[in-house]
Amino acid sequence: VLRVLLRGPLRSWKVKELALEAKVSLGHVSAVRQELLANEWASDAAGGLRISKPENLLNNWVAADDWNARTTVREYSLLVNDPVEIATQSHAFLSRLGAAHGFTQWTAAHLRHPHTTPPLTTVYVSEFPEDAEIRGQLLARRVDSGGRLRLVRPHDEGVLNPLQIVKRLPLVCDVQIYLDLIKAGQRG
Repeated sequence: VLRVLLRGPLRSWKVKELALEAKVSLGHVSAVRQELLANEWASDAAGGLRISKPENLLNNWVAADDWNARTTVREYSLLVNDPVEIATQSHAFLSRLGAAHGFTQWTAAHLRHPHTTPPLTTVYVSEFPEDAEIRGQLLARRVDSGGRLRLVRPHDEGVLNPLQIVKRLPLVCDVQIYLDLIKAGQRG
């Protein structure tokens, strides 16, 4: 719900419309709405719920966020070093499998605003592909750390909603990129 509400430009949302867009129940939207209003991060007007203090809301979300608690991560070593090429090959592979996926962290930030070279490619996946498929299709092997490709299964599938397409690659929304990158280290 917050990912939808914080997607720019900020606007007012009716509860039913927000539930449909966020793909959650009306009850869930109502609970989030009450929390936002109680913390004075949003206001309720004739047009519906609207975020009024986006920085306060985002800062509190960042403070409460725990990457390790909300994800399961697998890393892979590949022969390819170029992060955009890794992303392109990974996207083609995951698309052939029919797996929902969205790039995040440095890869997504680089594709949105190419100011640095990403140290690795990070992609959320709804389910992990079999290691044998990854070996066969991407010529990648699973490693404990230091891999160039990081597949991340979120415990909350909401990270994949909404997605944005940049350079023909699916990226998580800008708010999710920010949350994933801000505490990631390596000058995230």
